[in-house]
Amino acid sequence: MNKLILFFILYFSTLTLSAQSHFNFKETQEVSGNLPTAFAIPYSQSNLEGLIAKGISMKYTTRNWIYITCSANQIEALRSKGAISDFYFENSIPVALADSARALFNVNNVHDGIGGLDGAYTGDGVIIGYVDQGLDYNHPDFKNEDGSTRVLRYWDQTLNSGGPASSYGYGIVWNDQQINSGVCISTENSTAHGTTVTGMGSGNGRANNTNRGIAPKSSIIVVESNFGLPNWTMTIADACDYIFKVADTLGMPAVVNLSLGTYLGSHDGNDPASEAIEAMLDEKPGRIVVCAAGNSGAQGRYHVTGNVSADTSFVWLLNNPSGSAAFGANKIYFELWTDISDATFDYAFGANRPAPNYSKRGTTEFREILNSMGTTIIDTIYNSNNTPLAKVEIYRNIIGENVQMQVLFSQIDSTSYYYSFMTKGTGKYDMWSGAWMGLNNFVTTLPTVAQYPPIAFYHMPDTLQTIVSSWNCSEKVISVGNTRNRVGHMTKNLTYYTPADNTP
Repeated sequence: MNKLILFFILYFSTLTLSAQSHFNFKETQEVSGNLPTAFAIPYSQSNLEGLIAKGISMKYTTRNWIYITCSANQIEALRSKGAISDFYFENSIPVALADSARALFNVNNVHDGIGGLDGAYTGDGVIIGYVDQGLDYNHPDFKNEDGSTRVLRYWDQTLNSGGPASSYGYGIVWNDQQINSGVCISTENSTAHGTTVTGMGSGNGRANNTNRGIAPKSSIIVVESNFGLPNWTMTIADACDYIFKVADTLGMPAVVNLSLGTYLGSHDGNDPASEAIEAMLDEKPGRIVVCAAGNSGAQGRYHVTGNVSADTSFVWLLNNPSGSAAFGANKIYFELWTDISDATFDYAFGANRPAPNYSKRGTTEFREILNSMGTTIIDTIYNSNNTPLAKVEIYRNIIGENVQMQVLFSQIDSTSYYYSFMTKGTGKYDMWSGAWMGLNNFVTTLPTVAQYPPIAFYHMPDTLQTIVSSWNCSEKVISVGNTRNRVGHMTKNLTYYTPADNTP
């Protein structure tokens, strides 16, 4: 009897099912629980009625989602009281994206209408919206000949006071009259990325009469993105919606430029932000979204294609002593996605010594991927002496036709160990991590089968999916990638520039 009681005590100390609604959501509440945040709610009649009953206004809807703005505390209260069934919450790591520019293309010929074109193309009569890190609108390239601004609107998502409030529930918005009169307090002050991208696209060259952008006569709308906001991708969908609606009021076509993205996510173009942007593009003609495909081609193997078999297959991850702002140092985090039809495998976690012996130190039990969805599972990896090697938090959720899995290792006993994700059964998954984005590297230098026989079933990381996720993966968005086809270029100072990085 005493042994049985001890067994149950040890068992339940290793496994906890929590009703916490989403991975890392509690931490978000602690940091920004009362700040306005963009959320997507699964579309259903009961959720519509619940939101209306609670006086929550809807920004727009799509086939599968309802888009609202409220605080993290409010959304949790809505869910816990049954007003809504669930909500979408992501842990994206946004980055700014841009590389080589105008020098590689025949832009002058396009402006002049030569080379087989049916006329000159300068962006005249077109709005280009730049969703980026802001804009130095006082630069001469963004002014007309009379000194007035070419910027029609500036939505600053990084501020919630000091100017006219946005109708989306967060941020402040300035119009061209306020910019011209000097009362606009928003400008790019973190990097020059937004100004550089806007210059490549819409600069008119007034500063030096040389560096004109692709569309020098276009009108400009700026949305300064806040990379620190929860559910960041949905703030980008809001930005697209705002730009298109302003263009509609002016009777002008609009192009939205998204030189930013996140490398985490489903990578199938079916997430809430992608679905919203696709609906906007389908709504009427005269709308285009152009996005960057990503700059991670030189970042190595941070993706894993997991083809599950009956034998126990696995992949190893390394501890990151630096860690990320989201999770901290000495943590291991990865994100996994699989189609529901491929979610036919069991999973577990383990720890191994590194070279030279690679011996297994401990594992958790195997669990079915589809069991206990929507709850946070807390488990612990123990060694043979019952010493904890790592705490593991696991969260899985069904999003559309996909299963999302997020895993965080913490309280790591040895930072030199290889920590494993193991599978058995059938099916397939895609996994992303990488120290270069503040997460964790996969192990790519492996022992031989003679040294460690299970290595025959190792899921070797690859470079097969290194583009950014979400809208970039939509078939209705123009996705732009870059190849390096020159070793350098002539600058405006008539000197030849060669970058230090010569990655092909």
